[in-house]
Amino acid sequence: GCIVRTTIIVENEITTSTSEIARTEGLLIHQLYPVPTDEQLTIEFSSPSEQVFLTINDTNGKRLLQRMMSATPQELNLVELPLKNLAAGTYVLSLRTKKGRVNAVLVKM
Repeated sequence: GCIVRTTIIVENEITTSTSEIARTEGLLIHQLYPVPTDEQLTIEFSSPSEQVFLTINDTNGKRLLQRMMSATPQELNLVELPLKNLAAGTYVLSLRTKKGRVNAVLVKM
């Protein structure tokens, strides 16, 4: 299974959101699903930029996955990530553009 917790860090302030998972400077994670998951995670996001850099790091900061993605600015974008090769544990999923970054904490059981 997979549990998703989110933390939004914007200019050193920590906030939380229930209707949106994470938002900064037009970059927004709308939804992560299905939860729980073992095989694949779907991310719905919108971005002000055409290019979005996705990373998954472990809690020690080691990068386990990185991907440059094309996005349609100001529209809902969808990406599917295979997770079957990740061991059980806690990970930080980040989406980044030149204008900002959003993080979601992902716990894979």
